Amino acid sequence: MGETAYLPFDSLPAAQSPNQDQVRMAMVRALRRWLEANELFAIVAGVIGAITALSLLLVLGGYLIVTR
Repeated sequence: MGETAYLPFDSLPAAQSPNQDQVRMAMVRALRRWLEANELFAIVAGVIGAITALSLLLVLGGYLIVTR
C-alpha cells in the first residue's frame, strides 16, 4: 500500500458509486443492438476477407521480392 506516487482516480463521490452489473448489461444490450442493426454476418465476412487479402498480399509480395 502507498507505493504509487499519485492518488487513485475516482471520478464519483463515494456515495454515488455505479452499479457495475447494470453498466455491463447496458453495454451488452447496446452492442447486441448495434450488431443486429449492422448485420453480424457482413461484419464477420468483411473481417475474414480483409485478413485473407492482407495474407495474400504479404505472401505474394514476399515471394516476388525473394525471386527477383
